[in-house]
Amino acid sequence: TIQQSNNPTIQQSNNPTIRLESMKNDRALKILFIRQYKRRTGGHVTVRDYFMHSLKHPRLEPFVYFSPDSDMASNDLWRHVDRARFVDEVNVDDYDMFFVGGDDWKYLPEDMQGKKVINAILHVRHGKRKSLRALLKNPAFRICNSKEVRQAILPAANGPAVTIHNAVDFEIFKTSDEKKTNSVLIWGQKNTHLASFIFEALQARGDCAVDLQIESIPREAFAAKLQKTDVFVPLPNKTEGFYRPSLEGMASRCAVVCSDAKGNRNHCIDGETCLQPKFDNADSHLEKINLLLTEPHLKEKIRDLGWRKAQEFSLETQRAKYYEFLEKEVF
Repeated sequence: TIQQSNNPTIQQSNNPTIRLESMKNDRALKILFIRQYKRRTGGHVTVRDYFMHSLKHPRLEPFVYFSPDSDMASNDLWRHVDRARFVDEVNVDDYDMFFVGGDDWKYLPEDMQGKKVINAILHVRHGKRKSLRALLKNPAFRICNSKEVRQAILPAANGPAVTIHNAVDFEIFKTSDEKKTNSVLIWGQKNTHLASFIFEALQARGDCAVDLQIESIPREAFAAKLQKTDVFVPLPNKTEGFYRPSLEGMASRCAVVCSDAKGNRNHCIDGETCLQPKFDNADSHLEKINLLLTEPHLKEKIRDLGWRKAQEFSLETQRAKYYEFLEKEVF
């Protein structure tokens, strides 16, 4: 059963279920996105992207509900969305279907009246962690952001699951003529100790301009840094659902150094689209960075192949696959 929420604003309906199969094609289907927003994450970017795709779909009318404990003051991802799309309560009878990311099931009532749910699964941990795996028993149409995520959840998933990769916004993450040769950006939010060690070691070399970014910054500011960066060193967790920063670096024509994180195998190919050091190993990271700083031909190869790979992950491609998934499985 779907976990009952303690949120007093959520209301249940006892009206009969409105089945999607009986709806006329000329009637827009109202879909409510459910989110708890504490800080910007890759998962929030993905859910926002699907909201925008839904907004452009001729048969969907999307709305979004943020939980009462969300930090809307820091929610910059949704600032361009018409506030008329924001709702203050979850009333099951008001919507034809629902879209939840990860574990946001807790904001849905126990009695869903048979309404359809699309569930975005964005990390391999959903197939392993007991509390998250239990949620897979809820019936839903699931979108996984990598084949590794899909493989992790399939044994426990109740309902169809499809792989649709995360996308890059090429309007933000793009190339420029501002790159400084042998400049290095370390994206160290997820491993601050290793990031600081690499930063200090590169500074001591004295032959490269190195920038350490640990605190979260707006995506536009991050993109601006990448446009000026020659070598990008994002530090993922050991396992990720996708790990978009490495792909955003490739889209910005940076030569990327990034460890294997399982879910990033769609785009991080060692020796082709990036160089892959051993996870959490400072010497291995410094070795790979040094190769790019001292071998310009290798750096250009990695930069070019990475950029080409990034073109496969456009928002347009993601939107087309989402629409295909809706037509084949959901509608």
